[in-house]
Amino acid sequence: MRRVAVTGLGVISPLGNTPQALFANLAQGRSGIVKLPMPMLAHAAHSPSAHRMSHVGGRVEFDAAGAFTAQRLRMLDRVSQFALAAAAQAVGDADIDFETCDGQRAGVFVGTGMGGARPPTRAISRSTAQAASVSNPIVY
Repeated sequence: MRRVAVTGLGVISPLGNTPQALFANLAQGRSGIVKLPMPMLAHAAHSPSAHRMSHVGGRVEFDAAGAFTAQRLRMLDRVSQFALAAAAQAVGDADIDFETCDGQRAGVFVGTGMGGARPPTRAISRSTAQAASVSNPIVY
């Protein structure tokens, strides 16, 4: 087994958008799970599985417009926004200089519960309904 060193942390979560906020909320025993407001549930009300729909979940308060340009936002789904923002935090926390670090000895670990499924699904729907040229090439 090889040893590793965690040199930087980043997080976007229902318990906080920085490692410090997350750890403080965990230490205080807070939960990131809340009752979801009805507008969030309305889009799925006519789904065949609506009777099994959960009314609770982890809601992330994150202002993507403050972190990305409008053009970049059009190409990123919400989960990708979280991942990139957390990665930027981790790089800043580690104080990494990509010009001088040995890329063979550096790595990144990204974790998510589930995410990023919306853009490919949307692209497939568009490509079957319209010309494939309107789909974002990044999702393939």
